[in-house]
Formats: sequence, C-alpha cells, structure tokens
Amino acid sequence: MDALLALLVLAVVMPWILTPLARRAASDRKEGRDGREPEIAGLALGDLEAQRDARLRELAELQIDRQLGKLEPSRADALERALRAELSAVLDAIEAARARTR
Repeated sequence: MDALLALLVLAVVMPWILTPLARRAASDRKEGRDGREPEIAGLALGDLEAQRDARLRELAELQIDRQLGKLEPSRADALERALRAELSAVLDAIEAARARTR
C-alpha cells in the first residue's frame, strides 16, 4: 500500500516539477539557444530584432528572479554577463545590417 501511495504521489508531482524545465528547453530551442552564442551573422534584420527582444526579455526576467532571491548572486551575475554579451553582439549585427541597407 505504501508503494502504491508513493507511486501516486510521484505521478502527481513529477509533471509539476518537469513542466517548467521542458518549457525552458523548448524556449531555448525555439530561440536558437543551446549554450552557444547565437549564429547572428546571416540573420535578416527582423530576426536580429527578434533576438534583441528575446535577450531584453531574458534580462528583465533575470532581474525579477534576482530580486525574488531565486538565484544565487554569483549565478545571477554570470547569467547577466552572458546575456549582455549576447545582446551586445546582436546589437552590433543590427547596426551592421542597417548600414548595409542604406
């Protein structure tokens, strides 16, 4: 009986735990993020602007998570540095794309 109860609890709790992780992984794949710098050199201006907007959203979410204490300060700092570096590269690519169209 105890084993059945444990399995029932596990069946209820696991989706609750795994859903946010699956959403994050799907979001990363959708935005082209898999732990590497985004490939931005060949992207169209609209795609670059979408990348910029995604990075700005992630920075805003990171600030909220930092304020709520969801992240260790050192982890939050590392994530912020990485996001700002990605954002800088995307902004440079946007500037270059706009210069090419002039």
